[in-house]
Amino acid sequence: QIPRPPHDPHDEIVRYDTRSQLGVAMHPPAATSSFIAKDTGSCSPRYMRSTMSTIPNTGDLLVSSGMPLTIIVQPLAMPHPEEEPIQVVDNGDIGPIRCSRCKAYMNPFMRFLDHTRFQCNFCTHVTECPRDYQCNLGADGRRRDWTERPELCRGSVEYNAPKEYMVRPPMSPALFFCIDVSPAAVQSGATTSACEAILRTLDSVPHPERTLVGVCTFDSTIHFYALRPGASQAHMLVVPDVDEPYAPLPTGLVVPLEANREGIEGVLKQIPDMFASNRHGAPVGTAAIKACIEALKPVGGRVLCFLGSMPTGGYGALKQRGG
Repeated sequence: QIPRPPHDPHDEIVRYDTRSQLGVAMHPPAATSSFIAKDTGSCSPRYMRSTMSTIPNTGDLLVSSGMPLTIIVQPLAMPHPEEEPIQVVDNGDIGPIRCSRCKAYMNPFMRFLDHTRFQCNFCTHVTECPRDYQCNLGADGRRRDWTERPELCRGSVEYNAPKEYMVRPPMSPALFFCIDVSPAAVQSGATTSACEAILRTLDSVPHPERTLVGVCTFDSTIHFYALRPGASQAHMLVVPDVDEPYAPLPTGLVVPLEANREGIEGVLKQIPDMFASNRHGAPVGTAAIKACIEALKPVGGRVLCFLGSMPTGGYGALKQRGG
């Protein structure tokens, strides 16, 4: 186990510019320090950091140093509240400007040879600029608009990608809640806690008008709940084959949250009482997850499983480890 360096959250906050006024890269603050980064041409170490701030110029020197050379990339790291938000680049229909050979994205280190061509800083290939992206160069060799385009003066940007970057239109998000109602889960309170937690989080689900939600429970069999549009009561569908689990209906097991909120809440409130006296056998949690995945195949989505006992029956059954 690698020891974790001590970190004091009350330490003085370091303000860090990723590059100096002369354009020279600055050594990043310590990984254990609290810092506020300003993107001046290189990305914040919050998003990308090397284990070595000074890179050996030969492989032999790296080997003799005995130190690991690794790049830690966290593109979705949370920024400091006082840091500027990452700017969004929208080039319209032409999309992101990229090298025609290696497909590297436009960045502050690509060199413009004239107002129509740029040279890639990764593979040195020269690419023609789209007409709408062309701009005259200044006396210093830079584009006159480099300070106005985030991709030319920032180390981190977000891109609005055109339709060509999508293999299909965006699909509605789908959530399938899979709840353990085996005797052990019911008696321990795990079933009730899971239903209450889901009920509390329904208000915070983004875009409820298009988010799809489904509910499944399991003990020694698998139960799906089919909601018809506008119905307040769900119809239970039982899957008895737990060795080869399947979805009981080809479609309709996930429904829009906003239009079926009353029915979904009704199912979640009834589940603890419905299985309060449950005495069925080995829980088939893994088989239930597999069945939920089958139900989501037409639309895609995510299965959120609430386990209160070890899945010891059916497909993917687990066994107790020996003492």
